[in-house]
Amino acid sequence: MRSILRTAMHGLIFGTLALAGVALAQTISSSVQLSQDARGPYGVDTAQNLYIQNNRHLLFQLNTTPLPTVAGAGCVVTANSTDTNGQLTGCSGANGVVTFSQAYVTAPRCVVSTSNATNTFMLNTSTTTALTITPGAAAAGTWNWFCSSVS
Repeated sequence: MRSILRTAMHGLIFGTLALAGVALAQTISSSVQLSQDARGPYGVDTAQNLYIQNNRHLLFQLNTTPLPTVAGAGCVVTANSTDTNGQLTGCSGANGVVTFSQAYVTAPRCVVSTSNATNTFMLNTSTTTALTITPGAAAAGTWNWFCSSVS
């Protein structure tokens, strides 16, 4: 009963805010239906934090969304790369600029790594539409990224 009341209250609050014209950073059009049975692979605590249990993975699927694009000498986006995580290969050491296939609402925070021992230092900057990777040494390499945004 408490769960039903909490759900109704959340709906009432959201509806009131929507009618009042409050701008939300992101529109949610669907959600995962949760069960009262806590034994499943996804848990939600009383503070609405999501737990992925039993060593499950968080996966991203492209479906019909195109790959991110890249500008940079010799750089190629590896197949199955997404805006969230991906890989550039063949970059000859200059900047690689990954343009996301869909813009983020706010600029994501990105972590970039390399498989090339000479490019151990890299700088990355991101905007809502692109990630720029600047290596510390001008040597060809493979660069991997993971980006996530707060909205």
